[in-house]
Amino acid sequence: GLQCASFDRLLVENLLKDYNTDVRPVENTSQVLEISLGLQPYRLLRVDEVEQLARMSLWLRLTWQDRSLIWSPSQYGNLTRINLPVDTIWTPPVGLLNSLESRFAPLFESSDDGLNVLAEIRYDGQIKIAVPTILSISCLMDMTMYPFDIQRCNPKFGTWAYTNKDLKFSADVKSSILAESKEAFASSAGWSVMEYRAVDQHDNDTNTSPSVTFTMQLRRHTTYYIVILFLPCLSNAMLTLLVFLLPTETGERIGVGINTLFIMWVNYLRALNRMPKSPDLPVFCKFSYFVMFECVCAIAVSCLLISLYHMNVHIEMPDWVKTHILDRLAWLVFLRSSVKRRQRTVEKFRKEAEQFRSRFGGSTYHKITIGLNLFVDNSLKEFETFWRREEWRLVSLVLERFFTYFFLFTVLISFFVFAATVW
Repeated sequence: GLQCASFDRLLVENLLKDYNTDVRPVENTSQVLEISLGLQPYRLLRVDEVEQLARMSLWLRLTWQDRSLIWSPSQYGNLTRINLPVDTIWTPPVGLLNSLESRFAPLFESSDDGLNVLAEIRYDGQIKIAVPTILSISCLMDMTMYPFDIQRCNPKFGTWAYTNKDLKFSADVKSSILAESKEAFASSAGWSVMEYRAVDQHDNDTNTSPSVTFTMQLRRHTTYYIVILFLPCLSNAMLTLLVFLLPTETGERIGVGINTLFIMWVNYLRALNRMPKSPDLPVFCKFSYFVMFECVCAIAVSCLLISLYHMNVHIEMPDWVKTHILDRLAWLVFLRSSVKRRQRTVEKFRKEAEQFRSRFGGSTYHKITIGLNLFVDNSLKEFETFWRREEWRLVSLVLERFFTYFFLFTVLISFFVFAATVW
């Protein structure tokens, strides 16, 4: 044991005796030092859509060749590797280039909280460093499809201290690391990883800084948002149909419509507090605005229907209303038979009254039937007044049936358009 310890101490002393941590470990200055960088995301801690950042914990691995740290294992008790603090050897000042931290800091320095990062050094000069860290990565968020959105984050690692003629970075992404990352991210609250790969970027300009970029595609879990946001919105849309199912003579349609609109607005404000602030208009907002617009239109249509239902009987109905609404539109909404049945009843009464007047309206029976004729005329006038009121109410009924079908159709169409958009 003492002999092994002495070999370790002797090896470290010999390796670091004339070692300069400030000099790039190459045989000549024109040589490019190749560095392999591996990234293993462990857990997604937070996604801030407002600040457009993703904060995650991950492992970073660096591998390179240091020609100044080579030894013969036979001379040091067959030692093939040793571990040294990164402060004692040269390390590339690698950092996250698109970080949101206030300053650019190398990721492999021994931290102030007592974490002593060690480098594994092999006898052939190969150096490996692995360190856990938490990074705030800048991500360009697209909230158009929220909460069915897919976000892409591209952490870019590199250094500003060297150029491409000094260092060359290459990505080291293994299938095992990718599988582990997917499993870890699957358990992260709210998100799952869809894609994780390295982006090969070869810049031939020797004056630019070396870098390597990874891309991670994240999908938001949607079950919670469907239950909390969309089901209440859809149920409120269906409540709008109640405005047309209530009897017109009750006068409660406007009140129900306003209460439904108020409920929609309160639910939307509650949902808005759970939504990220973004310059993009999410698809949920579009759906909510459309549903509230439908409710406002339903209230306006209800005002029109109530006005028609209580129309002044002295206003004669235009012929185009009878033709287009009581005939064609009534047929379209399956009310033509009901309208025709009432019209036949009126025509039958008119014919009977005219027959009575023509039969007993001569001079012979004038004195006898003057009272009956007066009664028939008054009854006919009252019936004409009643029929005008019924005609306007029939118009209100036909339009009510039409707008009931129309609003049901628009709600279903908007839902299917929304579903086709997000899926």
